[in-house]
This record gives sequence, C-alpha cells and structure tokens, in this order.
Amino acid sequence: MPLLSIESNCLGFFVTGDIAGLTVIQNRNHRRIAYAKTYPKRTRSPGQNVQRNRFSLAVAAWRALSTEQKTTLDIIAKKLRMPISGYNLYISCSLRYRMDWLEQWAQDYNLPW
Repeated sequence: MPLLSIESNCLGFFVTGDIAGLTVIQNRNHRRIAYAKTYPKRTRSPGQNVQRNRFSLAVAAWRALSTEQKTTLDIIAKKLRMPISGYNLYISCSLRYRMDWLEQWAQDYNLPW
C-alpha cells in the first residue's frame, strides 16, 4: 500500500527513484506514488554475483570499443530491424557469448569491424 500519492508536480518537474527513504514511481495512468524504500532480505547468491560480474565486464568491453565500432553496431541493429540500440545489441551478444554473430553481421553488411 502506498504511503503517499502525489497528484501534482512541484516546480514543473517530477523526480522518480529513491528519495529520502522513499521509492517514488509513476504508474501507467501518470499517477505518482511513493512507497517506503525496501531493502533485500537475503544476500546475493553466487549465481547473481556471477551474472553481475559478466554484465560489468560486458559494459567495460563496450566502453573500450572505438567510435567506429559503436557506429557499426548501431547500423547493424537498424539493418536487422531490431528496436534496440547498438549498445543493447552488443551487451546481448556478449552475455550470450555470441560475439561471433556481431562479426558475421558486420561482414554480411560490408561494415568495418
């Protein structure tokens, strides 16, 4: 049950997220709702730690790419008619251990890799 429901915003903008012990959201009806912030009851499992580490490594690898490679990934995502960015495509392939797909798509579309 929400602690607070906010109908109007202050100063023309509205902040969402964790604020002063509250989690503030906006539902699909554009109504703002604030809940008491909750904390996990259990510690992270070893599997969660592995997945978080894999994701962190994938993001670090994305940051290490050249601007040309990032542009190539954006073009590939558009050519594949995927409603995602090059970043999302790269992270997805990285987490699936399918980086070979990216190289193959770049080759198929005659793009630099």
